[in-house]
Amino acid sequence: MWDPFTLGTLSYLSKHNTSVQDLAINEQKNHLISLGTDKEVIIWDIKTYVDIQRIKNDIIPVRPDDILSGLTYCKKSRDIILGSRRL
Repeated sequence: MWDPFTLGTLSYLSKHNTSVQDLAINEQKNHLISLGTDKEVIIWDIKTYVDIQRIKNDIIPVRPDDILSGLTYCKKSRDIILGSRRL
């Protein structure tokens, strides 16, 4: 996390074991939601920079034909929606 006004680092969110694929924000709860290339979703409290919840989406960590490529957060239904380029 960095401050866009000072360009300084606020904190490192370093719980993912792989590259981060996508990010979403839940503004109502001040949560950052991140998706790793290993299909793990981590929900962060952006006030304390602590991971609140980790969601592992598959027993097999990485399969080349089954990769999640994006996520979004729906404010109305309060759902995290994950997407892939393949069915």
